[in-house]
Amino acid sequence: MRGIIATFLVLVAVAGSGLFWFGHGGREDVLVFDGQHMDDLLWRVAHPVAKPNLPQMPPGDRRAYDWVPRARFFPIAHALGSSRPDEMNTLAALGRSYAAGFRLFEVDISVTRDNRLICRHDTPDADEDSFTYSDFLAENRRLGKKENCVFADLVRAVSDHPDIYIILDVKNRFDDAYRLMRQTIGAGGLGRRFIPQLYDFSELPPFRRDDFFAGPIFTSYRSWYTTRQIMAYARQYDLPVVTLSDWRLRRLPPGDPILRSRILLGHPMDNLAAAEEWKAWGLRAIYTFTLAPNQVPSLYQDPPR
Repeated sequence: MRGIIATFLVLVAVAGSGLFWFGHGGREDVLVFDGQHMDDLLWRVAHPVAKPNLPQMPPGDRRAYDWVPRARFFPIAHALGSSRPDEMNTLAALGRSYAAGFRLFEVDISVTRDNRLICRHDTPDADEDSFTYSDFLAENRRLGKKENCVFADLVRAVSDHPDIYIILDVKNRFDDAYRLMRQTIGAGGLGRRFIPQLYDFSELPPFRRDDFFAGPIFTSYRSWYTTRQIMAYARQYDLPVVTLSDWRLRRLPPGDPILRSRILLGHPMDNLAAAEEWKAWGLRAIYTFTLAPNQVPSLYQDPPR
């Protein structure tokens, strides 16, 4: 009987063009059931993805992950620490987040048509090849932003504050973005304070060829791999840190060994009770706008020995 039900659900998933036949609530229920009881069978049928095929690489350098705090649980300031359209990805947000106790910051980076690295969340496909720095300035005026954050500003901020690290969420032109970032950072080791986020395992080899940047994170939000595939490939390619989206975490049964198989970061999280639950599951960090160390210090305190 169970096999018949599974077969029926697979057929519905395929007919639904990637599980979107279901309404949102029903689709979420099916995906949770799929993740907890069917080993992601529906997801794998709806989204078949080839196994990564990477060249032989040296193992990861653990010193590249010195940026990982020793704390049992730690926060990452999402979009430099503000969800407000007039403050997201600005130095003002970074400054307030720093004062609130954050030392790890995530920022969204886009590349304009005229090759400027800007702090911007969205670069839709429609404007990726046309959006210019002038467009960025005009957009910020419409949003009421009082500053125009560019990557060079982050380099100066890191240089001025030797205790902070920046996680890079590149929104478009991945290879061009990192080429331009290398040029902007220059020599002197400052690149080790910037943490790349990888969206596909094929992006890993250039970061293994040298130690310019800090050890990268694999982040799951653009990936069609199942969560178990992501964790298996992260282990295979010696990537110790993985960011899982909240919807992926909700689909795992409580106590699943996968939750402690890598250094797991959860994204995003602004609910204290849910953050406490993630911490209990074994996650090491959250990307958050509101759960600042000086606001909820107990969340980030290590348990007594």
